Amino acid sequence: MIVKSKLKAAQPHEPIHITILRRCLQFHADDPEKKAYFSSIDNSDGVTFKQIRDYSLSLASWFVENGFRKGDVLLLCMYNSWHFVVTCLGAWSAGLVVSPASTLFTEYELRYQLEDSTAKIIVTEESLLEKITKANSTGAKILCVSEKTASADDFMNIVTKQRTSTAVPVPVKLENDLILLSYSSGTTGAPKGVMLSHRNYAAALISYVIKFDDSYKALGLDGFVPPAHLMAFLPSYHAMGLFGTMFALHNGTTQITMKKFDLESLLRHLQDYNISSLGAVPSVVLAMAESPILDNYDLSSLMMIATGGAPLSLKVVERLQKRLPHVQLFQGYGMTEMSIASHISALGCPDGSVGQLLPNTEMKVISKTGKLCGPREQGELWVRGPQVMKGYWRRPELSKDLFDSEGFMRTGDIVYYDDDGYTFICDRAKELIKVNGKQVSPTELEDVLMAHPEITDCCVVGLPHDKYGEVPLAFIVAKSINEENIHAYIKERLAPYKRLRGGIQFLDTIPRTPSGKTMKRALKDDYLKKVKQTHKSRL
Repeated sequence: MIVKSKLKAAQPHEPIHITILRRCLQFHADDPEKKAYFSSIDNSDGVTFKQIRDYSLSLASWFVENGFRKGDVLLLCMYNSWHFVVTCLGAWSAGLVVSPASTLFTEYELRYQLEDSTAKIIVTEESLLEKITKANSTGAKILCVSEKTASADDFMNIVTKQRTSTAVPVPVKLENDLILLSYSSGTTGAPKGVMLSHRNYAAALISYVIKFDDSYKALGLDGFVPPAHLMAFLPSYHAMGLFGTMFALHNGTTQITMKKFDLESLLRHLQDYNISSLGAVPSVVLAMAESPILDNYDLSSLMMIATGGAPLSLKVVERLQKRLPHVQLFQGYGMTEMSIASHISALGCPDGSVGQLLPNTEMKVISKTGKLCGPREQGELWVRGPQVMKGYWRRPELSKDLFDSEGFMRTGDIVYYDDDGYTFICDRAKELIKVNGKQVSPTELEDVLMAHPEITDCCVVGLPHDKYGEVPLAFIVAKSINEENIHAYIKERLAPYKRLRGGIQFLDTIPRTPSGKTMKRALKDDYLKKVKQTHKSRL
């Protein structure tokens, strides 16, 4: 059967940046001094809601006056800050498409995204400028947040001095025009650009507003009450981080930005600002559950932690709840291809469930034989909703294969649901490795390894890991190269989270099926069995 959300939401009538910029003026009218953002390092480095609006429109005017047109792609590589948000809002107000890139990316990875996305302009910050400049093989224009940049235009000079043009905001078509081109690791080949339209992103925002409102009413309140402060530490280039900061901005919440995660700083700010809710990935929850410094801080104001990006084990949930029994932990389910999510949980959600469908979202579960599954029957999850992407950038055949004739998108995840529509993730049919909530494609790692002249064959699998969720392990057939050389080779070419933390195993041959498919499951199972036996023998 097709399962439908019990909640309905209105269809979007305007893009998200128009809504947010208008609400920024409303928040300014209520409290002209209220900060929209400030840094966890220096709270004097902050901006008001009106400054967010004014800077965004100034930047949009500069884009238009300098010849950038609707549909042009802007690659954004920057740590968490208000500059990141202003770049997005300014780009969208000029009709540009934002393609966020990880600050962890190597020159090699940045060059790939620049070339594949056909980006015409890059916005970055001084600490990343050297890497960006080396990767800029296409000659894209560079804007940099810095006080002293000779090789790039100065971001701050533009947002504070550029006069706002009557040409902005540039009108966009909700259904057809893109807002984001985020790159997602697939199981086949290199990362692919996920095409999200203005309608996709606005629909996701509306669905969250309705879902949160419904959840708060279930607690006996009149509706959703946005928190006064939030910690913005999830990377803004990641789907969770970007949507989270836009949702909070829309709600008038003051956000405290962290460039890099630091547990002690996080706990101190949670205490000092009486923060009531936290969005996190499982590794952060694990760090909180296990760190002795947790007891040094008063977290009595913290009521809820929402997690996503990777499954959160019940063991970790139990550990944290022993230390913070008053805190509710909620999981969600989503992916970049869904703008943010299809499911989020709320109070009353069964243990281990990722919750129920977001408003206007539908799902079906398909068995291995192609049968439509009912409650408690396992199968692959397919999702349909206004937040689901248009397709993959410049890959029409791959996009076509991902959707069925009814418009449902294949997720590759094995699930079941109960009579109330609560969904439980059982396994992943696809082979993506989730390291600290970040997607790692085994095929991307294999392609990089196979480019080494000394490596003749290889395959990469994901191993379970207490801290990171999963880590990549490589099985390699090589002529004459050692483990140290391979790690150094990967370090030069790929971001730290893609490194082979699971180790390297040298083999004489990689086993394959008669049709030529690598027997990854057998290799992984054999390896885990050996590790278990070794552990037993040491006891």
